[in-house]
Amino acid sequence: LRLHRNLDVRVTGLTQVLQTDTDYHASRYLLDAVRHEVKAEGLWQFAPGWRLCVWPNLQRMARNPLRGSSRNHGLLGSEVQWQPAAAGNLTLTVGVANFFDDDFEPFPGQPEAGRRFYAVAERRW
Repeated sequence: LRLHRNLDVRVTGLTQVLQTDTDYHASRYLLDAVRHEVKAEGLWQFAPGWRLCVWPNLQRMARNPLRGSSRNHGLLGSEVQWQPAAAGNLTLTVGVANFFDDDFEPFPGQPEAGRRFYAVAERRW
């Protein structure tokens, strides 16, 4: 969705139903699967070659009594990308994921990895 010539928004969603005949033979995939998910992504090109991306992600996981956190999960991330015109197909990116340091357990007993900062240099050919 283009809101302005330099501002785009993307929204995606997922709903899935997973079933098994017997709970005691259910795999970890079934117990820890995402049941509902909504993602949005805001992209703002604030200068030639520069882009800011922000994405919130909300998930509702399958019920699992072993999970030490809520089955509802929200993440926020952001990154800045720079594509220098003189460098052709080069993109440099710095970003942060899990901005609010959510302690959600994607798998029971395994908390989210914490706030993560990253830098990427990408060259396409």
